[in-house]
Amino acid sequence: MQVAWACCSSKRTEMIRKKTLRTLTRGNFAGTLTLCVPFEELEEYRAALDADNENRIAIQLIGSEKGLIRQRQTVRDMLPIGQRIMFIDDDITAIKLIRDGVFQHATDIEAIVEHCFNQLPPDCLLWGCYPVANRGWMKNRVAIGTALVVGAFYGCINDPRLKEPDALDDCEDFARQLLEITAGRKPQRFEWMGIDTVFFKNPGGIHQGPTDTQFKKRADAVKTICEKYPSLIRRKVEGGCGSA
Repeated sequence: MQVAWACCSSKRTEMIRKKTLRTLTRGNFAGTLTLCVPFEELEEYRAALDADNENRIAIQLIGSEKGLIRQRQTVRDMLPIGQRIMFIDDDITAIKLIRDGVFQHATDIEAIVEHCFNQLPPDCLLWGCYPVANRGWMKNRVAIGTALVVGAFYGCINDPRLKEPDALDDCEDFARQLLEITAGRKPQRFEWMGIDTVFFKNPGGIHQGPTDTQFKKRADAVKTICEKYPSLIRRKVEGGCGSA
């Protein structure tokens, strides 16, 4: 089954064009990207995409209620059970990998993602990549189980057993992975592939809001998942994301 690619975005019409779409163009992406945005932003995104003369990416624009989990669920609901889905954030500036000992941009991104899906054991529903593109830290290995699968770039099987976290947009990637681990399934992380992005600092986005509000929401989310999974995750610093 062909992989379905999806991106959930809000308030980033320029950023997605200059970052993620440019990255996919560099990766010779030839498929269709489903772009899910809040209903009230559909026309704004449609106009921005129509004006984009740089990237030659086919896009299916769909609307949803605002919120990262709601938007991800909207994408999943429109696709059949068993569908392979690749979620990519709207601010990815590069996808890089170690290939034959060389650190390089991914120029055949669809084939790489297809390869990763094909490597999954039968009961694995979730996989990801190294959270940063840093040759000194990345390894030619696959980490299994508790290595964090970041929400910025991850693949999943559209299976009812893979649950979206309940109303927890902040730390949703932690929560999703913890749900899988407690269900007895082990997510995989391909550490020979990494992404360039700026976590939490780019303007706009689904988490848009005053800094103090953002901090409190994230701190509350950290507290929630730490209390729910005390044997799997702990808080490293006050208000921090924790460590699985």
